[in-house]
Amino acid sequence: MVRKKGFINSVSRGKIGERLAEEYLISRGYIVLAKNWRGAPGRRAPEIDLIVRKNETIVFVEVKTASSSKFGSPAYWITESKRKRLTEGALAYIAENSPELSSFRFDVVVIDNRARKPLIKHIADAFMAYDE
Repeated sequence: MVRKKGFINSVSRGKIGERLAEEYLISRGYIVLAKNWRGAPGRRAPEIDLIVRKNETIVFVEVKTASSSKFGSPAYWITESKRKRLTEGALAYIAENSPELSSFRFDVVVIDNRARKPLIKHIADAFMAYDE
């Protein structure tokens, strides 16, 4: 496989974005509980990019990284089916880990790589849990 100089594939871009999001959240007082969480072996819980805690709130974080605006803002990439999968994953995490918490929420961290220095946008409480 031939790689173009400076080319970063979407998997690498996503991992870089997740690392930047993690560093950003830690710098703002969040405690990382899990990264790329999928649940216990044998469970088919959807992957959650980051699970963090701030005070008594567990935060399930979806990280979206983009290097172009071809598909619109990454914040809008959270579809109804993605919300459903993230809600299922969050409920599985809570069931498996029994965290003592007063609340939980879903955040999105958008990493925009179009500039020389990545821009980070944290959207707290970005969406509600999926409820059929």
